[in-house]
Amino acid sequence: MTKVMERQDKSKSSKKRKYSEGQSNMDDYHDSTELNEQRCTRINRALVKFFIACRIAFRVVEHLFFINFIKKLNAGYNTPTREVLVNQLLERELAQVNFKVNSELEKKMNLTLAFDGWTSGTHRSIWNFIVMTPSHKEYLYQLSDLSENSHTAEYLVTVIEKVIEGIGEDRICAVVSDNAANVCNARKIIHENHPKIENVRCVAHSINLIAFDIIKEKFGERLLKRVNNLTTFFRSSHQANAKLAQIIKEKGISGGGLKLYCKTRWTTASESVNSVINLESALEEMASNHDKVLTNDKIKLIIQSRIFFQIYEFLDLFWIL
Repeated sequence: MTKVMERQDKSKSSKKRKYSEGQSNMDDYHDSTELNEQRCTRINRALVKFFIACRIAFRVVEHLFFINFIKKLNAGYNTPTREVLVNQLLERELAQVNFKVNSELEKKMNLTLAFDGWTSGTHRSIWNFIVMTPSHKEYLYQLSDLSENSHTAEYLVTVIEKVIEGIGEDRICAVVSDNAANVCNARKIIHENHPKIENVRCVAHSINLIAFDIIKEKFGERLLKRVNNLTTFFRSSHQANAKLAQIIKEKGISGGGLKLYCKTRWTTASESVNSVINLESALEEMASNHDKVLTNDKIKLIIQSRIFFQIYEFLDLFWIL
């Protein structure tokens, strides 16, 4: 009898081994419907980062298809409402990021404080304060809505002084901004109040002004106007744009299509010129073999001009220099 019991025990253990080693069970096809608090917290943090980093509208979190997608990934996770996502989860993540930034900055010296303002899509005056380290790391230290105040130099100084106090005066070596009259005067006052903090004008903004003055000359203005004429035509003509995209693909040209020049975005001057040079062979093929889709005669003449691309190559060399 003892031997029989031993054989049965061995048989049961061998069956268990087979099950554990290869046989599927229900857990392989369905997630657990119960998630512990730590797991939910990690998912919530990842969800917030996804919405912010990918610029996803917060209303998507309540969309039926999005909820269904999350349920397919893990049936045990319940997506937050839009209100919870914005007012709770985002605030918590922001607090953790700010704590991490402050912890990093506490270890640094010779910091540079840069600030600038712009008008948002909702017509609010938003100002950012960025801290740069000697190792070229940048931290967004503060975003401020200054819509309710007049942006005089004196008022900006009060805002900047609070930022300096928060970071630590002894750890800041310079303050940087563009050269608008109010911010220029604000930098000057800050330097007078804190002689060890240098008053520095933004080099990029200076280059912007130089480039803009050059573009105002008839030569540069005429060339950039031709770029915009080309780009506008291809964007408005579906047939011509489709053929150009096909040629770009066949030739294996990388870097995208034609780009518009915009006066308020000074880097678009070089980007638009580079886009024409980059697509030189594709545009020439359009004019030679597919001229029927170039329904605007001026566009055809621009591309076929003998010195058109040579001038843009010269202009591109200028941007490099």
